[in-house]
Amino acid sequence: MGPLGTAEPTERATFRQGEVGIYSLSFAPDGKTLAVESGGEVRLWDLSGPKPIGGATLAGHHRTVWGSAFAPDGRSLVTGGSDCTVRVWDLGGS
Repeated sequence: MGPLGTAEPTERATFRQGEVGIYSLSFAPDGKTLAVESGGEVRLWDLSGPKPIGGATLAGHHRTVWGSAFAPDGRSLVTGGSDCTVRVWDLGGS
């Protein structure tokens, strides 16, 4: 049995991003999108593929991004980094 009382866990997907390692991850509230922080950028991934969401690389931090969190409605993402800034991103959607 797996940790949730179901079948043994299985790997659903593997993908690569960046060259410096992955620092943080966060799921969107709908569970369909993953924000992945690597170096000074954040990339949004569509987990049905998995594939990067076109044009969804959020670059604005000047140093490593250490964390992120989606708003409850999934329309915004907040990121914080070692450049001492917090950024709020409008992800659109309805």
